[in-house]
Amino acid sequence: MLANKATNIVVELQDGKTYKMDFDMGALANAECIYEKHFGKAVGVNAIIGDLVQAKAHAMMAFAYGAMLSAGEKITWERFCKSVYTFENYQKLTDVVSEAMVQMMRTDEEPEEGEGKNAHSRGAN
Repeated sequence: MLANKATNIVVELQDGKTYKMDFDMGALANAECIYEKHFGKAVGVNAIIGDLVQAKAHAMMAFAYGAMLSAGEKITWERFCKSVYTFENYQKLTDVVSEAMVQMMRTDEEPEEGEGKNAHSRGAN
């Protein structure tokens, strides 16, 4: 399922402020807590990943906030909701979360962009 983590990411938002984000198991654990505390849903990591794949806004919100906490940002849920997870920042945060999910799910066997399926066997003949 998850093969990697996407850490040390810095996102600059519309207002020029920057935030550190670590998309790792800590971020997913934080997202579980956020689902339960703020959304009233006790779900596991697999359900959150399913919601992220479907690009559900509450999953993006929980994982982005969880990643900020995992990276050591000191930000309250209330401030995150009012100042960070805004309409103006939505696309930027969605892009960062989506790219982190791709990185987390990439396996070592998958070719990098621009490589063919048989790239590893070139020149073997």
